[in-house]
Amino acid sequence: MGHAFLEFCREGDLDAIIHLIKDAELNDAEEEESDSVDILRYQGTFEGVEGSGLHVAIRYNQEEVAWLMLLLASTLDWAQFPPQVMQAMKPLNLSK
Repeated sequence: MGHAFLEFCREGDLDAIIHLIKDAELNDAEEEESDSVDILRYQGTFEGVEGSGLHVAIRYNQEEVAWLMLLLASTLDWAQFPPQVMQAMKPLNLSK
């Protein structure tokens, strides 16, 4: 699952990233003891890039993916993010 996540970050595939995150959350809710990967914190080596999905997104100039990673991983209120970011994320129907 982790390698697929990094691939989606490289490709800029926001829909696939969101589905992967939601699927992981559903699996966690169904299991008493969650042993699934915390996908937002997953780190590995991907095509010479060592790090997280954010690192891969930055390396491959996937700005929307980078903002998505920051938005989802942040403890900040979403109102503190730039309006352009929130506008770009609006079609994704995300919630904190």
